[in-house]
Amino acid sequence: MTHRIETSTCTACGASQKACPNEAISHKGKLFRINSSKCKDCVGDYDEPQCEDVCPSGSCTLM
Repeated sequence: MTHRIETSTCTACGASQKACPNEAISHKGKLFRINSSKCKDCVGDYDEPQCEDVCPSGSCTLM
C-alpha cells in the first residue's frame, strides 16, 4: 500500500518530502502530495515509512 497526505491537517513543513528516499512527495504551494506510483513505503530503504515517522502532524497515513 502507499501513503497519502491528509491536506486538512498537513502543516506544510516539508519534513516528509525531505525524508522520502523515492522522491515521491511533491508540492505546489502549500499542498503536498504523494505520487502513488513512486511510493514504495520505504521498503528496501528503511524499516518504517519515513514520511510517517517524521510528520509532526500525523498527516502521512496509509491509503
